Amino acid sequence: MQHISIRQIPENSSSDLEPLYRDYLVEMIGNKEGDITAHLRTLSKYWAIESHWPYWIYSGGAVAGFCLVRFYPGENGTHDIEQFFVSQKYRRQGIGATTLKQVLQLHPGDWLVRVLKTNETGLLFWRRAIETCIGDEYACRFEQDEGFEMHFFRFCTDRPGTLQPVKSYR
Repeated sequence: MQHISIRQIPENSSSDLEPLYRDYLVEMIGNKEGDITAHLRTLSKYWAIESHWPYWIYSGGAVAGFCLVRFYPGENGTHDIEQFFVSQKYRRQGIGATTLKQVLQLHPGDWLVRVLKTNETGLLFWRRAIETCIGDEYACRFEQDEGFEMHFFRFCTDRPGTLQPVKSYR
């Protein structure tokens, strides 16, 4: 397996994120140009707000995706993976679970991961990735988020021994 790492995206590289973010949006919402343009405008908050952290995901030195972390609005101190994307050619190699573990190590504490109710592939991925990193010490239930019914995975990583060694889950 290639070496997998994450690095914070510097503000002067924010425009490099847009094409990959566009790919993510097309996959999630289809090719709706108005919606995509509106979402692209929201990226600037990741360099304007201290409680937002944008990361590149690298595999073997090449950009394989991105992970956008923030504190979830209205829940003081709860980390949230707002957006997460691994490019198609890098999927099913354990990159997602390894990335999740690295992000959790950088930001210990309370976490949530939200998955659209209709995103069955995403639900399977996140359940496996979370279990790979922390075992079965999480809760998952339906909650509303900005008018969408979503699966909310909630867990905490600040207890010693919480994070498990990451193994391939293919």
